Amino acid sequence: MGFQYGSGLLPVKKVFVSPRVIGFYHPKPSYSRHMLFVPKRAVSTLEASDVVPGIVGSSADGGERAGN
Repeated sequence: MGFQYGSGLLPVKKVFVSPRVIGFYHPKPSYSRHMLFVPKRAVSTLEASDVVPGIVGSSADGGERAGN
């Protein structure tokens, strides 16, 4: 799997996928088990977004599963 960033595609290893969020190991980690959880749709700000509850809930669940 790859993650689109700017004009390039970064190879990543998925650790979690939900209808709203995708989680993957950071391609250049700063520490072990460095993961990123990203919303699947564009949001202008997290404060103005209705996806925050889904992201936070999904990310916490995904982080627990990925860490085991």
